[in-house]
Amino acid sequence: MVFVIGFVAVYSLFLAGMNYRHESDRLTGTALAATSLISNWRLEMAEGWDLGSGDVAPGDLVGDGDPTNGAESGEELFPYPDDPNIWYRVDKATDLAGDDTNVDTAGIQIVLLLVEAAGTPGNLSLTDIRQRHFVDPLIHTDYLDSTFPIAHFPHPVDDATAKAAYMSLSSDDKSTYVLVWRKILSRHEAVLLRR
Repeated sequence: MVFVIGFVAVYSLFLAGMNYRHESDRLTGTALAATSLISNWRLEMAEGWDLGSGDVAPGDLVGDGDPTNGAESGEELFPYPDDPNIWYRVDKATDLAGDDTNVDTAGIQIVLLLVEAAGTPGNLSLTDIRQRHFVDPLIHTDYLDSTFPIAHFPHPVDDATAKAAYMSLSSDDKSTYVLVWRKILSRHEAVLLRR
């Protein structure tokens, strides 16, 4: 009997360790990809993105992060070139005051979403990720009970403020927030400064 209990305990630790190892690998991979993408955009911005000429507005970075393509609407994710298992999307790009059309800004604040989706052929979108992980944006009012992840909400002030901010999000933003909270998506914020 002691052998069986010991074996089950060790096997449970092994399975938990495998789960945490996979999670840490996924977080490390997406964090490295985010750092690389942001560094490349900062270099490109210093070398040729002239935001003062009227050519590039912050909103043009939405989508794949390339201002020459303009803003890509929708929820399409783009493959990260250096790792075929990582997909990304610039979800929001504004100046520091929140305007996405200000071509004279000295800095662009971006929100970058990344996901590891191994073995995904073709195109991938945030809708695909929601369906794959059974996240329905219409049923996420259940996160407002005592288990609501207040500590993980971006810049919480108090419980009432965080809940009000969550409820003011669109249904797609709520489901994206839930995907980040469940550690399926990785969300990174950065500021790109014009040299």
